[in-house]
Amino acid sequence: MAMIDEPLYPIAVLIDELKNEDVQLRLNSIRKLSTIARALGEERTRKELIPFLSENNDDDDEVLLAMAEELGVFIPYVGGVEYAHVLLPPLEILCSVEETCVRDKAVESLCRIGAQMRESSLVDWFAPLVKRLAAGEWFTSRVSSCGLFHIAYPSAPDQLKAELRSMYSQFCQDDTPMVRRAAALNLGKFAATIEPNQLKTDILSLFEDLTRDDQDSVRLLAVEGCAALGKLLESHDCVAHILPVIVNFSQDKSWRVRYMVANQFYELCEAVGPEATRTDLVPAYVRLLRDNEAEVRIAAAGKVTKFCHISSPQLAVQHILPCVKDLSSDSSQHVRSALASVIMGMAPILGKDATIEQLLPIFLSLLKDEFPDVRLNIISKLDQVNQVIGIDLLSQSLLPAIVELAEDRHWRVRLAIIEYIPLLASQLGVGFFDDKLGSLCMQWLEDKVFSIRDAAANNLKLLAEEFGPEWAMQHIIPQVLEKINNPHYLYRMTILQAISLIAPVMGADITCQKLLPVVIAFSKDRVPNIKFNVAKVLQLLIPIVDQSVVEKTIRPCLVELGEDPDVDVRYFAGQALQACDQVMMSSHFTMQRALPLVAASLLMLAAATAPVAQGHNITKILAEHLEFSTFNHYLTVTHLAAEINRRLTITVLVVGNSGMADLLARHLSLLTLRNVLSLHILTDYYGAKKLHQLTGGSTLASSVFQSSGHAPGTTGYINITDHRAGKVTFSAGDDGGAPPVDFVKSVKEMPYNISVLQVSTILSSPEAEAPVAAPAPVNLTELMSKKGCKAFADLLLARPDILQTFQDNLDSGLTVFCPVDAAVKAFAPKYKNLTADGKASLLLYHGVPVYYSPQLLKSNNGVVNTLATDGSNKNFNYTVQNDGTDVTLETRVVTATITSTLIDQDPDAVYTVDKVLEPRELFKVAEVVDAPAPAPAGSNKSKHASPPAPAGPDEAPADQATSANSAFSTTAVGRWLEPTAAALAASFLVVV
Repeated sequence: MAMIDEPLYPIAVLIDELKNEDVQLRLNSIRKLSTIARALGEERTRKELIPFLSENNDDDDEVLLAMAEELGVFIPYVGGVEYAHVLLPPLEILCSVEETCVRDKAVESLCRIGAQMRESSLVDWFAPLVKRLAAGEWFTSRVSSCGLFHIAYPSAPDQLKAELRSMYSQFCQDDTPMVRRAAALNLGKFAATIEPNQLKTDILSLFEDLTRDDQDSVRLLAVEGCAALGKLLESHDCVAHILPVIVNFSQDKSWRVRYMVANQFYELCEAVGPEATRTDLVPAYVRLLRDNEAEVRIAAAGKVTKFCHISSPQLAVQHILPCVKDLSSDSSQHVRSALASVIMGMAPILGKDATIEQLLPIFLSLLKDEFPDVRLNIISKLDQVNQVIGIDLLSQSLLPAIVELAEDRHWRVRLAIIEYIPLLASQLGVGFFDDKLGSLCMQWLEDKVFSIRDAAANNLKLLAEEFGPEWAMQHIIPQVLEKINNPHYLYRMTILQAISLIAPVMGADITCQKLLPVVIAFSKDRVPNIKFNVAKVLQLLIPIVDQSVVEKTIRPCLVELGEDPDVDVRYFAGQALQACDQVMMSSHFTMQRALPLVAASLLMLAAATAPVAQGHNITKILAEHLEFSTFNHYLTVTHLAAEINRRLTITVLVVGNSGMADLLARHLSLLTLRNVLSLHILTDYYGAKKLHQLTGGSTLASSVFQSSGHAPGTTGYINITDHRAGKVTFSAGDDGGAPPVDFVKSVKEMPYNISVLQVSTILSSPEAEAPVAAPAPVNLTELMSKKGCKAFADLLLARPDILQTFQDNLDSGLTVFCPVDAAVKAFAPKYKNLTADGKASLLLYHGVPVYYSPQLLKSNNGVVNTLATDGSNKNFNYTVQNDGTDVTLETRVVTATITSTLIDQDPDAVYTVDKVLEPRELFKVAEVVDAPAPAPAGSNKSKHASPPAPAGPDEAPADQATSANSAFSTTAVGRWLEPTAAALAASFLVVV
């Protein structure tokens, strides 16, 4: 290395890594282009780096995609807009590759660069590039050029403009359907730059050719052109040219074209105006509502309210309501669900009389629908009807529907109705709620599924906020305290969680009088899980109560817990005692001269803990902000919280509870909900300061949705724009014309690690919100038999009751460690000597009621509970450890190594292990020379993660080790540094 010329070293490293066989190394080097460019300087970047990239012939699409993305923001590194043209050659090459997402990203970067180039540069450099791509022999370059015309055209001289229009006309008649599709897709952008006289003569004729194309994939893209052109033309031209096209498209032979018309019908109506809508488009819309394809009816039903708004109440009653009545009994449950999600919005439009006479019977029939999503959609929009006719007319049918949903056999349906309880409480009023729904809220606290219990505890907090502490003191606190003696520790832990959530709402007096004594009593519980959660709850109560209460009541309890035999109880008690000390210290440090010393101690502590800190914990960060509790909950349920915590650099766009209520009202599946939320997780760091320092005022950020592989093409990217007067907005690349969401505030920033930013509402993305097919059901025994674990599969088949327990957990989360056949054969003599109960416990010992991906297993050490765990002294757990790429399971009897992955399909994973897992509760513990070392500072403490409650006949618990304590979780970070920090602070006190 010493012989390498230092100025050349960065580019040498880049070239070396770009030629490496490891794709990840090549990808990392591409993502370091900006750093390399800064090291080289502007001139060498132009003369050496960019030419090298132009000559790079990497064949990995992921590397090429990253290069296309990086070059789009490279103008500052080549010397500014004056030299922007040097970035065009490598992007031109990328515009011709076969992979669609690479081409689309290259076009996007070219558009970003072209928007900043000077007019003379556009004519000299950009327009020739467009012409070269347009003349390409292979269709890929011609497809890419279609997206660049709207950048090159405005600054072109008249002769060049005519040439560009002629080229685009040829694209609309190209022999290749892909080129015609690209022309149809980009026609609206190009038309927006055309002069008005040319718009009527040239563009309209091209548009009419596309609408008559023999490929339905071209025609359906022309539907979007109707709305775009309608905004550019005068009203009489719209009626003459656009309206007939819409009418014809509504009768197109292809259902995909009709679907696109139905999906964009409101935008099309806006383009032609209300008068033409009332006279000509009502029959077309009625045809779509009665289409023979369910997908078309679904799209049309979703636009009912908007169409009624733009037409008139009379037309709605005369033409639309008969169709709505038919759709309410449609054979497709998805059509009824789509109708139920919008039909309530018709009430304010039609008025009280028409609503009572026409809509109310439809509401009542949908409330009795056999499909849960239909009933949930009606219930979620009750406020719109309540404003018009009041709730009394619906209450008699409403209550049975709510009760039936609350007791549905599918736990996700029960979870959905819980999410609506606060909304229903505000709409129905305290009287109706107390009489009819209060008992349900308490019933959910003892549900056998963790997610239900967790949501029920949070629900009590929201109700206390809605009706006030006095109401909660009468109706919530007594009923919660009645459940403290439940024999199963999981339910007692739910009561602890509920207390931790309710206490901030109730205030210091009620907390001290009613809640704190219960928490103190729980400290005597026999189960360690309860006791270390008592320590966590007490830590949360410290800021709420007076310092005298902390010293007289909380501290003695924590001191006692600090002497508990269980290591985890002692640890969390120590954490809470440190919080007590910090409160006491803060009350003493009031002198002005002490402030610099405190700041110094905190800086030294931060510097000391930085090397060993585990990193950020999004669950813990959001737990401090009650307004994001729903968002926080669904990050855990969708397993995105673990994904966020795993990444070194991340930005999370959080949405308040009201915004999440709007999202949940759409009743998306959990897989679709994961896609929507992953769109709000950016894979780069964007603090509040960085948002206002964007190069060129905007940037394009990649999201976890984009990197997940579920986002088609280039969807999943987020446009970040810094407007004037400090306003910053976010929008998805495929937002479907929806308005961007606004940046509200910074919630938490850990520079260059994690930034948590609040945005005004959920980002809109049709691709993210598209239905996701549920994964095929997993047949455990069949999978094991085919993958070298037939012996273990036979043991499960011999015990149908045990196999059923495994199967019941598949829906809520399951990890199975399956011994290979050789291991089971060697273990057979021991197995035969076990009792029937011992055999059952051993088989259940190989299942964990939590989904652990390979990444989670490799990044999280700690003790996990199993399906055999029963909450008593026999814990039936084992320790997950990893050394490099190897992951081992240590039971204190044997240590087994994970050898392969049979399936990793969230929420289920099955791994093979080289030994049968022998629990210490059934077999003799292996002797050890030394006591085990304490867990590493960055390890994930989960020794007493909550095992499942008793399984019901139709489903198993959804308890998750990572979320069972989500309301009051604490990350064990840098334990050995904390006494040092305390001593350091004490020394500062002596000095002061």
